[in-house]
Amino acid sequence: MIKPAKKLKKLLLPNCIWLTDEMLSTVLTLCKEIEFLDVSSHQITDQSLNSIAQLDSLVELFLNSTHVTDDWIMKILTKCTKLAYLDVEDCPSVSIATLYQAYDLISQGSLNKHLVICFRGYAVRMNTLQEREDISHYLQTRDDDSDYTDSYSSSDF
Repeated sequence: MIKPAKKLKKLLLPNCIWLTDEMLSTVLTLCKEIEFLDVSSHQITDQSLNSIAQLDSLVELFLNSTHVTDDWIMKILTKCTKLAYLDVEDCPSVSIATLYQAYDLISQGSLNKHLVICFRGYAVRMNTLQEREDISHYLQTRDDDSDYTDSYSSSDF
């Protein structure tokens, strides 16, 4: 059943209570060309996160409402270099440190310069930030008219 899905580009599995880490890891290992992955509200563990980090073609990743950590986000960002959109909304273990590290990696040319990270209700367009300190400033002000952050809904992307 998985064999015909090797060319799978989009996988949507939000809120799948039946989905185990083993099943997700198996699918991700066999379907290496996934560009869009949504595992929101899934009890994701290191096994699945490691499989996600191996997806070289990944462009959009939805991890909102999971228990993913800053460390795992950085591993994914450094391995999935085509990633342009990352949703970590409502992830209690993801902090502003992830945005700072992503900014640093973009500045070094190691990440997609057009990366958008959804965090605390805003889509932070990393390429519009002039300096690292802009991250905390614009998250604190939450200015809807800012060029740095945009209010968003999932249908916007």
